[in-house]
Amino acid sequence: MRMTMTMRLAAIAAFTSLGMGTATADHHNGEDQQQAHQHDMSGHAAEAATDQPAADPHAMHKNMMHSSEVKVVHTAYDLPAVSLTNEAGQSVALQEILGQDRAVVVNFIFTTCTTICPVMTSTMLQLQKVLKDDASQPYYVSISIDPDYDSAEVMRKYAARYGADWTFLTGTSEDITTTLQALDAYRGNKVNHFALTLMRAANQSEWTRVEGLGSAQELADIWHATAM
Repeated sequence: MRMTMTMRLAAIAAFTSLGMGTATADHHNGEDQQQAHQHDMSGHAAEAATDQPAADPHAMHKNMMHSSEVKVVHTAYDLPAVSLTNEAGQSVALQEILGQDRAVVVNFIFTTCTTICPVMTSTMLQLQKVLKDDASQPYYVSISIDPDYDSAEVMRKYAARYGADWTFLTGTSEDITTTLQALDAYRGNKVNHFALTLMRAANQSEWTRVEGLGSAQELADIWHATAM
């Protein structure tokens, strides 16, 4: 049967419409699949981000424990006129307990520390033993950097746990901050705590500042050089 021109045009239009409809449907299906894939990828990314371990607040301290680097400098400090509290609950003047007529070794700890503070306390104990027969035996002091928790009683128990028979000092937040700032030991909060030991021979104005976890023998050698 012969098709008229009108019938041919109608057939072409119908075919074109069908093809366009199929293409449009395929396009939408492609978009849907792409969006679903992107959503799936986003979900995996979110899961991966969730699986990432939280930052370790003690990472710096743990790295410090594996480092043998010790930095020694000599400097002078002006002790502030503040009164702190020792482990027996007694008020003591900082300028008196760290007075110039007394040879002293000072470190900075807090009792809930589980990284460098136990090491520093144990090292101080060993230093005492190394220097026990030394003519220039220093007076030992540990100052808390967490006075909000470290009460005199907490400090007393901490000292007893380690068998430490030296002076442990705490105080008000204001007085401890003033003390730490004067001795350049203030780092904002206890999370930023670092290993620091200060030494000063009797009747001297200059302090020896030891940064890092030195061994008891290293500290003893530095002390002998300081006390000469």
